[in-house]
Amino acid sequence: DLLKEDLSEYKTLVIDTAGKAIDFLTLHICKKQPGLMQTDGTLSLKGYGVRKQAFSNFITEVTSLGKNIIFLAHEREEKDGDNRYIRPEIGGSSGNDLMKDLDLVGYVESLNNKRTISFNATDKFYGKNTAKLPARMEIPDYTGRQPVFLEEILRLYQQSMLEKQRLSTEYNALLDFIEENIDSVVDVETANEVAEKLKKIEHIWDSKLQAAYKLNTRASQLNLRFNKKSNQYEPIQSLAKTN
Repeated sequence: DLLKEDLSEYKTLVIDTAGKAIDFLTLHICKKQPGLMQTDGTLSLKGYGVRKQAFSNFITEVTSLGKNIIFLAHEREEKDGDNRYIRPEIGGSSGNDLMKDLDLVGYVESLNNKRTISFNATDKFYGKNTAKLPARMEIPDYTGRQPVFLEEILRLYQQSMLEKQRLSTEYNALLDFIEENIDSVVDVETANEVAEKLKKIEHIWDSKLQAAYKLNTRASQLNLRFNKKSNQYEPIQSLAKTN
């Protein structure tokens, strides 16, 4: 029902809290489809599946509108022997499903009388930091001022995503360049020429490994092998004579 309203003037939706949103969704499903409710008032196994899909659809619809979505949640303590671990308080398996769909998950706590948030997972709490934000950030005191901290987080996130998109475009172009050069390898001379050329380029992510694997595969097809002593590709027969 929320998405039927005109949200054009809003950039961000804030759900407070995620656990309550799950509860309201459960009530909605039970009202619309009573057959998915068990005699004790909880959802059936099929009902949980319907709720999971409905929740996922909601996130997809919001993001497809170009909106940011922020979920607030209370904390829940889990124990594993003597170890304590803090996770967001979200009903049932929906919590795990939500964690998969979110790009950032931060934990807010007070340290030395200052509110902080960390997106990095630790032994104490769950976190998710796809935007490579600082390990811990102090939340300013906005008493009497317009709070802009979340805007800054979203700005840093969007900046990180744009950088990833840029690198992804350059990465794909680089792989095409590597492929074209390796396709030109027809003998030992061109193998060494291409190997030298690929050493001088600025690699992105795993492109260096990709280049080495593809070039070695091509060299093997041409009955060539890399000689670590000479740092050159040579015919396999030549290597056999020198050993």
